[in-house]
Amino acid sequence: MVTAYCPEGIILLMAQSIIGSVIDALMVGCMFVKISRPKKRAETLIFSKKCVVSHRDEKLCLMFRIGDLRDSHMVDAKIRAKLIKSRQTKEGEFIPLEQSEINLGYDTGEDRLFLVEPQIICHFINDHSPFWEMSAEALKREQFEIIVILEGIVEATGMTCQAKTSYTEDEILWGHRFEPCMTLEKGAFRVDYSHFDKTFDVQTPWASAKEMLELKENEQNDRSTLSLYWDNMFQTGIPEDPNMESADGSQENHNRMDIPSIAEGSRECDSNDLHV
Repeated sequence: MVTAYCPEGIILLMAQSIIGSVIDALMVGCMFVKISRPKKRAETLIFSKKCVVSHRDEKLCLMFRIGDLRDSHMVDAKIRAKLIKSRQTKEGEFIPLEQSEINLGYDTGEDRLFLVEPQIICHFINDHSPFWEMSAEALKREQFEIIVILEGIVEATGMTCQAKTSYTEDEILWGHRFEPCMTLEKGAFRVDYSHFDKTFDVQTPWASAKEMLELKENEQNDRSTLSLYWDNMFQTGIPEDPNMESADGSQENHNRMDIPSIAEGSRECDSNDLHV
C-alpha cells in the first residue's frame, strides 16, 4: 500500500496516471483524424482519364465519366466544374487564371447524382458555355484547365468527402464517345471497369457549336425560300379556264383530251428550239 512514507510508490503512481492519459489522448486523436478526413473514401471515387466532345440529342456536348468503387453509396452527391483560363478584356486588361463556371445541369438538378453505377456527366455547349465558339482547330491552340469537384456525404460516418480531378486541352478528345461498361447478365447489371476509360471514334463536325447553329439556320432559310419559290411557280404555272364547267362535268372534260392540239404544241416547241 502506498503511504506518505513511500515516495517511490507515489512517483510511480503519478507516472502511471500521466502515461495512461497520454495514451488515451493519442487514441482518441487518431480516431478523430480517421473519421474527419476520409482520404480512403475519396480514393474510391474515380474519374475518366479523358474528356470527349461529340453529339448527344443533336447537341454538341463535353462529357466525362465518374464512378464509385464501393458498395456504400455517397449521400447527396453533387458535382461542379470550373474552367481556368487567362484572357484579355476589350479594354486591354489581362486577367490571369480567370475562373468560369461550367454548367453541369445546375438549373435542372442533373448535378445531383446517385452513384449506383458509372455515369457520364454531360455539359451541353450552348451560347452560355465558354466553349460556344471553340472548334476542333481552336482547341489545339488554346491553353486552359477544367477542374472537376465531386462532393458528398459518407454514408457510414456522415462526414463530407470531396474528390477532385482536372483535364487540360491535351486530354480532350474531339469526335469520341465512351464505350459502354455495363452489361445485363442473368437479370442484373454487371459493371466492367476495364472499359471505364475506353473511347471510340464517332462522326462529329470539326466546327464550333456556334458555326454549326449558323449553318443549320442558313439551310432552313434556304429551304423555306426554295419552297416559297416552287409554290409561286406552281400557282402561276396553272392557267385558269374561263369555260370550265361545273364539278359534275369536270371529270368528263378532263377525260376528253385534245390530242391534235398537243401535237401542234409539240411541233411549235421543236421549231422554236425549246427543249424540256
